[in-house]
Amino acid sequence: MKRKKQLLLMSLAALLVIGFGYGIYLIVPQLLAGDTQVTDLTLKSQVNDQTIQLTVSDQNQTDTKVVVPLTDKLSYTPTKQANAGVTYDEVNHQIVIDWLTNHPKMVNLTVKAAQAGTYVFKAQTTRNDTPVNTTPIAATIKPVENTSTSSVLSDNQTSLSEKIAVPGLQEPDTTSSQSLNTEQATPLQKRTTRDLPTHADTDIVTTADFDNQPWIIYTLNKEWNMDISNGKITFGMLKKVTMLDLWSGKNNSQTNNYATGYIPAGIKYLTNLKILGLGKSTKAEVSEDLNPEVHVANGYTRPGHISGSIPPEIGQLKELEIFSVGAENITGTIPAEINQLTKLKHIDINGYKKLSFNLNSISGLTNLTSLCLYNMKKTDGALSDIINLDKLKYIELRKDNIKGKIPSEIANIKFDYLNLTLNQLEGTLPESFNNLDSNASINLSENPDIYGVISEKVAGLNPTRSGETNLGYTQLTIKDPKKMNNSAIIPFTFMNGPSRSLLRSFAKENLDGSYANTSVTITDSSNTSKIQVFDSYGANITDPLNIGIGSGSIQKTSEGRYIKLSSGHTFQISDSKGNLIYDGPADPNLRLTPKSNETKYVILMDHTEPNPDIGITELDLNIKWIRPKTTEDLKSEDPNLGTDNHIKYVKQKPFEMISSVQNDDTFTISMDKTALTVKPAEKDKVDIDKTSFEIQKPNTTIWESVSSADISDIENGYQVKLNGLALKPKEKVKIRYSVTAKEALDDTGVLSSETSLMSGYKLPVASADMTIKNGQLLFKTVPTTMSFADSKIANLTTEIKRKLPDWKMQIEDSRVNKTDWHITANLISELQNSNGDSLGDSVVFKKTGQPNQVINTTSAVDVYDSKAGTTDYQDVQWGADAGPTLSVAPGLAKLGSYTGTMQWTLVDAPA
Repeated sequence: MKRKKQLLLMSLAALLVIGFGYGIYLIVPQLLAGDTQVTDLTLKSQVNDQTIQLTVSDQNQTDTKVVVPLTDKLSYTPTKQANAGVTYDEVNHQIVIDWLTNHPKMVNLTVKAAQAGTYVFKAQTTRNDTPVNTTPIAATIKPVENTSTSSVLSDNQTSLSEKIAVPGLQEPDTTSSQSLNTEQATPLQKRTTRDLPTHADTDIVTTADFDNQPWIIYTLNKEWNMDISNGKITFGMLKKVTMLDLWSGKNNSQTNNYATGYIPAGIKYLTNLKILGLGKSTKAEVSEDLNPEVHVANGYTRPGHISGSIPPEIGQLKELEIFSVGAENITGTIPAEINQLTKLKHIDINGYKKLSFNLNSISGLTNLTSLCLYNMKKTDGALSDIINLDKLKYIELRKDNIKGKIPSEIANIKFDYLNLTLNQLEGTLPESFNNLDSNASINLSENPDIYGVISEKVAGLNPTRSGETNLGYTQLTIKDPKKMNNSAIIPFTFMNGPSRSLLRSFAKENLDGSYANTSVTITDSSNTSKIQVFDSYGANITDPLNIGIGSGSIQKTSEGRYIKLSSGHTFQISDSKGNLIYDGPADPNLRLTPKSNETKYVILMDHTEPNPDIGITELDLNIKWIRPKTTEDLKSEDPNLGTDNHIKYVKQKPFEMISSVQNDDTFTISMDKTALTVKPAEKDKVDIDKTSFEIQKPNTTIWESVSSADISDIENGYQVKLNGLALKPKEKVKIRYSVTAKEALDDTGVLSSETSLMSGYKLPVASADMTIKNGQLLFKTVPTTMSFADSKIANLTTEIKRKLPDWKMQIEDSRVNKTDWHITANLISELQNSNGDSLGDSVVFKKTGQPNQVINTTSAVDVYDSKAGTTDYQDVQWGADAGPTLSVAPGLAKLGSYTGTMQWTLVDAPA
């Protein structure tokens, strides 16, 4: 009889949960849309003439969207919101509010009524698939009464024939004899040019003469003490008005709710107007020769209520000297009639991408001293349209989409400030530009298609206002940057700031090194590759030695525009001895072959002088061979033998090892004629089978045998040649071979592999530790807790299955000569609840075709038998209808959870 050996005892707790349950059924009435009103969603209204201001507040953190339905008699006026995205759903006639995350849930909405009446509003949302809404509120628009003194447009008035009826709310006290002024209800009718009546100085001014526009009525009253609604103001009195500034005094959007409407044609009646301000000035400060009465409201929030176009009647304001526009909803084109304002000195316009301007429309303004256009939707004409304005000293045309070349005549302008940033100017900078007045301040930045050579005198001009001469994000080169003596200049800010030169900003990202001292390191794995200096437009070049300067180089400006280096540049290349080896345009076929690691090339652009401190047009290539970024690994093919390069196995049993190299760099690594060395630290203890070497090339799962001609014997190991192999980024090559431990050992770094590149550099060594023992039979993994399913107390014998049917454990049998084995189970402690109640002999072992066997504390039950196999690891588990089960007799179980401890015994013998 074979001797039985108990190898390992493992314990686990089996949990049984038994409980009572009953059902509760509720009948909930169906909620219809709009039936539920909530208090944390509120709606308030305020009426101002024909306009209704709605304020929506939401205190519920889960709400993401709120809607406000409108009738077809109401129109929504879009305004910019800080806390939400607000849109108008034209199909369903409702305002849709999408709350922004981490912002207060409150918005102010502007709604305009087409006619008088009472309107009911409510805000709605959906919570838990149920619509909820605010308490409805009503807002009443009163009819506009006729003015007995009005002598203008009375024939365009119409009677109110339709009232807005709202169920459940009382209508206002209105009759058909009350009228509504359609000039106020439909302001778009005022957009067409028409002849306005001419008035004598003694004629009375009415609000209708200015189309009842609240911002004009308010300003005349507050700033000039002229209440034109009282029938006492004459047209002669209007001659006293010299300034109409939406932002002057108290008349700004922070304190004034009357800054709404449009610009009426009646603006022509302000015949002595010198200053017209329609919004915040775009200039940072006012020129010294401006009228000190001008109020430029720097820092105020830009107004959003003035809308529509600027009427051509502005051309009749013959005394106008200052014209400023900054309201974000003014649209259209500045009328050509502006050219009639011969006394105009200052134009200052922020177009908010909605206004257009034609430079030709001011070609006759000979008194113009400053022109500031910013963020225009479109700017027609060319710079040549304004260069003949002799008094023009301040030119600021920013973000205006001005196209074309800078005219050579621009040097004739005796300006103090020139700002042409963020346009689409292109071509060669005219040579005459280098004759500019030395007192000028220049900003040509963000015109990436301007190129040419700029003199150090102009590039280093002493700025008078801006504090810097800004040539950032252009392609301008400086003839001799060493002569520049102004530290305030911003020469070039491509990519990473002014310390990077224009030339180097166009070099591809595979260049590595310090850009502060203009030193560039080229990364490669070979000492025979050629350096490709230039690229061509549209070329798809993956050579790791491609620098990539030239007409095809693509870069990105701070505004996100992609541009290429102009083909008009020339390049000069010298070697480390100062010999000129190339002079010409970008040539995609030019190749440089470095002869040693100490090779250096100096590349200049446009025949400029080098300056290592500024490095504006210089690129130094210091050739240095460095190791590419890789990951080397050495591990067992079988993960059961260990992880983290630590092998646990048995002596005299072969196992497969895999050495691998992965390319972690951004370029292809040439592995041609590269060798992979594999060796044990102690060859007398570990043997590598020379005939077992196999290779798995990149992007394949197939193992190929390595030719014996490519395997060389070295001291304590072998060297495998990787002929004709290249690793692209993220690709990996693997070498597999068989290893046998001759004896038991426990040591570090027993196996190692190392890759040598063809340039002579060696990649880091990968090593593996080993723990080699005699073969053994043992539990490898056993669950610490095994649970049964929950059940209910019953009056019949109840079978309770395992919660997880498999209850899988794993056996390791690493013996060289394997024999049969089996597993037994018994209880160490019975299943009991917290009160000490026991389930008795309820734990049984089920086996198909055999009666159940009780598993208790007095006897062990055979639960698994295994025959000698060939694998080292075997899973032990049972089907859903077999294995350990609970069979609870009626009246035995009580309410509660039961736990107990089961012991498993692995026996090295047949059952």
